[in-house]
Amino acid sequence: MMQLVENNKWNAAVNSTQQTSSKISEKVKQYRIKVMEQIGEGSIDVPEGTERLEAARWLRRVSNHVNSISQHFADAVQAIGK
Repeated sequence: MMQLVENNKWNAAVNSTQQTSSKISEKVKQYRIKVMEQIGEGSIDVPEGTERLEAARWLRRVSNHVNSISQHFADAVQAIGK
């Protein structure tokens, strides 16, 4: 993605961050199910499971922010014609 930004390929950079964000969201959904199964089976305790779920939520949130930032920045760059 950074190479796309450095080469002023903003639409491609936005598409890349959208795809990455979507993939991360899908992986997080699968991960959440596995963590909840582990809690249910007793292989990890609730505090450990909560930490893992919080980490997954943080990753998803950050990937969404990166996507939004790239879109806003691309819009700004295109608005000034660069």
